[in-house]
Amino acid sequence: MLIAYDIADHFQNFKHQGLKGQLACDSKASAIRYKEALDKIGTVTSVVAMSAPDTREGHEAVDQESKDIVQNWWKANVNKMDEKAYTKAIIEDFGRDDGPDIMIVVDKLLTGFDEPKNTVLYIDKPLKEHNLIQAIARVNRLHNKKQFGYLIDYRGILKELDTTIEKYQDLAERTQGGFDIDDLKGLYNRMDTEYKKLPGLHSDLWAIFEGVKTNKMAQRFAKR
Repeated sequence: MLIAYDIADHFQNFKHQGLKGQLACDSKASAIRYKEALDKIGTVTSVVAMSAPDTREGHEAVDQESKDIVQNWWKANVNKMDEKAYTKAIIEDFGRDDGPDIMIVVDKLLTGFDEPKNTVLYIDKPLKEHNLIQAIARVNRLHNKKQFGYLIDYRGILKELDTTIEKYQDLAERTQGGFDIDDLKGLYNRMDTEYKKLPGLHSDLWAIFEGVKTNKMAQRFAKR
């Protein structure tokens, strides 16, 4: 998977800081395939958070291959272990500095799960409204090694975030103790506008080194 390669490469920004990430998938079979792809790449470690397989996997129609993938993975990795014990074990492993880098999730542990070192959420599933807000909250917990939480959107769903926040603001105004929508400004930035700032930021960076003697190769690089 090209996305798996992109995730493995991008996560190197966080790996050596001892920080963590989550990858949200749209099915258990997809989560397992991501796990296999990341293991093959070999630059990040991962663990899959999922509930015991059922016959339909939450879809109206599930092909037999996907069923077999999930059933076989569960037997090979969990087998007779109690599902609650399995979940507890992977949470404890994920929280260790030397534990898995990325937790791959479908629905389980995508909401209501707090790990302060969790810094980046890779999204490859449809999310909207309260599910989107709760998923984003997984990476906004404070930790001394991180400045921000990061969202990497492979589904183009973050365009829904403005609408979602406005809906929550309307709800807050109808209930006691609502929040000000202005408090959320700067919470996230759209990639299609942020990239336009790069030329100016590049110029500002080189201005810091103005007057510093450089060799000819460095000067040629600066003009690119």
